[in-house]
Amino acid sequence: MSEQVPPVRPTTKTSRLAVASAVFGIFAFPLSWLVALICGDLALLVLFLLPQIFVIASLALGIIALNQIRKSGGRIKGRALAIVGLVAGGVSLLFIGYLYLHPLSQAEGPERLRARVCQQNVWLISEAIDMYAQEHAGNIPQRLEDLRVYLPNLDKLLICQSAKDQTHYSYTLTGLTNVWGVSSRIVILQEIEPNHQGKRVLLFDDGHVELKAESWF
Repeated sequence: MSEQVPPVRPTTKTSRLAVASAVFGIFAFPLSWLVALICGDLALLVLFLLPQIFVIASLALGIIALNQIRKSGGRIKGRALAIVGLVAGGVSLLFIGYLYLHPLSQAEGPERLRARVCQQNVWLISEAIDMYAQEHAGNIPQRLEDLRVYLPNLDKLLICQSAKDQTHYSYTLTGLTNVWGVSSRIVILQEIEPNHQGKRVLLFDDGHVELKAESWF
């Protein structure tokens, strides 16, 4: 009696094209967003380079992978990954189109980034003022130089990247109050010039930072 040999099941594998499609599609969107945020005026140029390459790759590889999987007779899997790549690539393509149709928002990209850095620097200064106040009966320092013991890099923090004059401090104490932490309406420090498209960074007495057009001089 002859021994029956069990049928050999075909081995299955995941489509590398489907995996690549998903990876390109997923990374296309954050890459496009970063380009738009950082590159500003150059975003239109760069958007036709790296982000769009990712989008085209995700769409093309996804289509090829689905066709490959369909013809494999079950030997190749990864349909879900290919679909993810197609969907993510499509969404990224729409986002890139939106950025392309809104050059004004792209042109403001570098300035928005510098304004955020400026606000972060002023927030660090507010933390130093808080430490100074804790050691000086809740009082605000009379000079910005008094904060140097808390901020060794004070000179760098006090110069805004958007300021035309990079040799003098961009901020000054208003002198509207000598007590720290009393009111959220009193400005204790502000940019001397409106360096951010007509706006300046303000530090309020309760420690919060705002970007506004007003001046308290």
